[in-house]
Amino acid sequence: SIWEGGLVSYWAIVGGLLVAWWLFLSRPKSERAAWFNSLLIAAALGWGIGRIGNYYAGDSIGTVNPVWSAFYGRVPIQLWEAALCFGLVLLFQGRRLASIRTGLLLLILYFAGRFVIDFWRDEKIWLGLHLSQWVSLMVALLLASLLVTLKKRKPV
Repeated sequence: SIWEGGLVSYWAIVGGLLVAWWLFLSRPKSERAAWFNSLLIAAALGWGIGRIGNYYAGDSIGTVNPVWSAFYGRVPIQLWEAALCFGLVLLFQGRRLASIRTGLLLLILYFAGRFVIDFWRDEKIWLGLHLSQWVSLMVALLLASLLVTLKKRKPV
């Protein structure tokens, strides 16, 4: 429920991206893509650490399942998301960061992973999916269409 703190993580992402966009525009054009991609890798690392904190705080809980009794009897979706973020950091660290497409791919993979993880989220379902899944799906599709558009354009 939004009135009970729902969508907090998405608003944090939106706020962070707005600040990042402002900082991005203040960089020389030759540095923008590498700077943006480095920022995304650092953000994924921070997000993963934050999700471990969410687990210990009992925030964003997963569904009840006796298989996960060592994890308070619930599916540890926060830890899965932390693992997703750390995996993305390992995957993209050291990659060629000079292309904006690299950052878009990282974001698409994050939102696609979040979409899958949220099947085990313990919250109300709306039109067959959780609200967080709808947001993840829409953002991933938007970013994928942007990636395809950029791929079709010839580099200047």
